[in-house]
Amino acid sequence: MEMSDKQYDGMLLDFIEDFEDIQEIALLLPDSPEKQRLLEIIDRKKKKTERKLETPVTP
Repeated sequence: MEMSDKQYDGMLLDFIEDFEDIQEIALLLPDSPEKQRLLEIIDRKKKKTERKLETPVTP
């Protein structure tokens, strides 16, 4: 069974919220190179997901 566009968009929005929650927790960590790397990865994944939301899927 295929996912509707509305379901797919909802899933992407959930992913973005999850990334924001993870980012909030990561910001509580003490400053370190690992923390910076984690924040960069979270930001990159969040932006990638946002681009998917903005770009319609074509068959």
